[in-house]
Amino acid sequence: MVALNAFKQFNAGAWVIDTEGTTSARRLIEMAEAQGLPVDEVKKHVFYSRVIGTADLIATIEEGHKFVKKYGLKFIGVDTL
Repeated sequence: MVALNAFKQFNAGAWVIDTEGTTSARRLIEMAEAQGLPVDEVKKHVFYSRVIGTADLIATIEEGHKFVKKYGLKFIGVDTL
């Protein structure tokens, strides 16, 4: 997953926004383990949000700038639109 690559290559925080329920926080951890990444660090720097519907997605993104600034995120990925 690209979010894990951003963490691994650039030591940058990432935020995954899932619109269809095709990803999960647990799956991100499984992928991190498979890549040999430090899971505790991934949990601190890779964030996951599940949104349901367009209104929820818009609200999440509108409030997201606070989240991005607070955690210094460098990557935002929207999984399936």
